[in-house]
Amino acid sequence: MSSKQKHTFYSVNPIQPNMPTFIERPGRKFIEYGDDNLYPQFVASLFYKSAINRTCIQSKLDAVIGQGLRTLKADQQYVLNRANPLESWNDVFEKVALDYITFGGMAINVIWNQEGTNIAEIYHVDFTKVRSGYHNPETDKVEEYYYSSNWANIAEIYLSQSLIMHSILQKLMSTQVKFFTGLIMSQGIFGTHFLLMQDL
Repeated sequence: MSSKQKHTFYSVNPIQPNMPTFIERPGRKFIEYGDDNLYPQFVASLFYKSAINRTCIQSKLDAVIGQGLRTLKADQQYVLNRANPLESWNDVFEKVALDYITFGGMAINVIWNQEGTNIAEIYHVDFTKVRSGYHNPETDKVEEYYYSSNWANIAEIYLSQSLIMHSILQKLMSTQVKFFTGLIMSQGIFGTHFLLMQDL
């Protein structure tokens, strides 16, 4: 006796990923990230809309942060308790690592002491609120980055003058925003410091 099995095959249309475009528009001080300049916001929305995506990112984050930052000497562990008045170094590290995993980049706000000789505080900067300035061919770097709490309406940003420029060269301004697309951890400030691998 022979038994025949029926098999059903389905045709699935392949998914074509849309890579973001980086657009330089005349008269703009920054480079737009995506056709509507909201690509980072789109990526962030996927984190909240897709349980599978969120779980994958969260798993990678758990692997990166592990048991958190620790000093080499147990009696110096206290230095990790304060990256700024509100957060520990582990709090900032978790936020920065999440941005790096989600967007492939991260931003931190470095607050220097009044003399500009030591770092007083470090804050995480939401990567969705940052855009890159133009590449300077003389220095072969991007030297300015722009921050706005709402990139949805660029005309309103210019009218309200809510666009904030940060220069990576202005250390003595007491506040400096650093942007990274790579991260090296090594012994240094408070047991750890970030070395710039490549500017955005």
